Amino acid sequence: AEERDSFPAGNMVADPSAPTGPAEAALKVELLTAHYPRAGVPAPVYDDSIAAVHSHPNGVLLPTRYAVAERVGGTWQPFTHAIDTPQHARDTLAFSFRYVQPRIAQLTAEQAAAYEQAADHLDATRPDEITVLDRHFRITRVETLLRFSPEGPEGPRPSDYDPDPPPEAHAAQLRAQGRLPEPDVPPASAT
Repeated sequence: AEERDSFPAGNMVADPSAPTGPAEAALKVELLTAHYPRAGVPAPVYDDSIAAVHSHPNGVLLPTRYAVAERVGGTWQPFTHAIDTPQHARDTLAFSFRYVQPRIAQLTAEQAAAYEQAADHLDATRPDEITVLDRHFRITRVETLLRFSPEGPEGPRPSDYDPDPPPEAHAAQLRAQGRLPEPDVPPASAT
């Protein structure tokens, strides 16, 4: 797993038949059977996740990533996107404590000082968990499996939310709303 953790993602070749070590093989087998819980997601998302287990029965573990999660209402929720190292996740959290939270949360001077102190603690001691002003954060490990079938990697599922229309359709929408000018029409060539 250590070799996979340090493998540069830009040079990765996704080969589901490549040999793995025992720990990586066990994780891969566990993730290959994983799907969303029925009660936790809308029915189409659940159905698509079950279908993917059967339609794409093989997979490749991608390099391990890290993120910050926050405990909210008894569940862990993502606070940052996945990034390359645990220290980068800590640095992102410290930046948020110093610069983002004081501005978006309209903190008092005392509350801003608590976030600043928490950021200093992150920098000095490299903890994996921290609590500030009754908010609990944890550096988390993110394991990602790219599902494969004999035809190749799994593409988007029908239930995957995709809010962005194709570029041409989006441009047409903006033109219809008067928010984008008509493209320049080249003059007819003189003959």
